Amino acid sequence: MMSANCQGAYTYFLRCFKSFVMMLAMQRVRISDIALGGLALLVVITGVMLFYGGVNRFASGITIAGLLVLVIVIDVLKDVYGTILAVLACLLVLLLSGAFIAIGLVTAWPFGQFTYTGLLGWEIQGLVPWTIPVFWLLLSIVSFAHTEPVALPEKKPYASLFSWAFDAALLATFLDAVFEPVFAFMGFKVFQISQGFQGIPLQHYLGFFMITFLLQALLLAVLKRNPVPANSMRSFTVTMLLLLVLAMLVSLKNGLAFSFGLGLVLALWLVWKQREYAKKTIVVPV
Repeated sequence: MMSANCQGAYTYFLRCFKSFVMMLAMQRVRISDIALGGLALLVVITGVMLFYGGVNRFASGITIAGLLVLVIVIDVLKDVYGTILAVLACLLVLLLSGAFIAIGLVTAWPFGQFTYTGLLGWEIQGLVPWTIPVFWLLLSIVSFAHTEPVALPEKKPYASLFSWAFDAALLATFLDAVFEPVFAFMGFKVFQISQGFQGIPLQHYLGFFMITFLLQALLLAVLKRNPVPANSMRSFTVTMLLLLVLAMLVSLKNGLAFSFGLGLVLALWLVWKQREYAKKTIVVPV
């Protein structure tokens, strides 16, 4: 009965998504808008299924979400920076994050010892689920978009860029701190040492921050240090909010109080940052 209910839910999702695409077919919309609508439907259905205990189907939802997130990120960056820079930026983050994760799984550096359980989709070389670099790409781009260079006229020009990369990496680490306990609780990954923040070793977050700082520096170089316009930033904000809501549902259901609280604070901050950024940014047509 459980399997039939889950299968029916995903059939309904596909039917709704198809209707949504057909409805927008005659209008001038971006591919990312369609993918964002699909992600919203998926989050609602997966959230409902979560309370019926369908862990495997929940994992299938993450796999589909990975595809939709990848479409959203590439399409929005393409409109802002052009196809070549968008693809280059995404490939750098995907390949480097995947490489560092693979190194971490083999050597336990810099994230500590952990393994994936095979619930997050196809694993590259039997090690890294393909959805994890995509998730890291989203965190990196969202953090890049929601931070900005700090004016430091009395210092060297690169000081403000260092501050930008540092702030973006710090924001990405806080966002990751919402999701990591959820991944561990749902059985998507297993840590050999379950001490630290809600069972996640502090070394894991330190390693994540270090690598993300490197990725942010590369993004600044590739994307010519240009901030994301407010109307494009909105797509990243909504995408991140949808995934935060899903993580908060898991946290609320399973007693991960600090993860839920941090997710709520970050969600409110993202909304505030979007509104403030829109007030002082000239909206660029895309």
